[in-house]
Amino acid sequence: MQIQDSIDCAIQILQYLHKHQEAVQAGPVIAKALGISHAILIRLTSPLEKKGLLTFARGRNGGYALGKPAHEISFYDVFTAVEGEPWIYPYLKDGRQCTNGERAGCKVHEFLQTVQGNMIAELSGKPIADLV
Repeated sequence: MQIQDSIDCAIQILQYLHKHQEAVQAGPVIAKALGISHAILIRLTSPLEKKGLLTFARGRNGGYALGKPAHEISFYDVFTAVEGEPWIYPYLKDGRQCTNGERAGCKVHEFLQTVQGNMIAELSGKPIADLV
């Protein structure tokens, strides 16, 4: 698993909204401030809006705002909104047998399950507000 640029950019969008929460922020203004295209902004904000991490109001005075306080939005929330569930090992995701033909009692599988759980706990425990 690798953290993609899209995750980093989505985090930056939410950080920007947290810093400028006094009013809704226009998409072109956010895009310019972050040095990204408006098309990329729209592509990334759509899944964030679907997950309730930000809101979008249309119209002349419309724009983006956080969907909930930044201390309630975790890195894991952003990751899953943009990229889906993070998996370090494909066999953990779909329940297939390990490459050695076993599942129950496989030491590698058990170890990687622990790593997977620890990774999710770490990502879930880090709110966006702490990253600003």
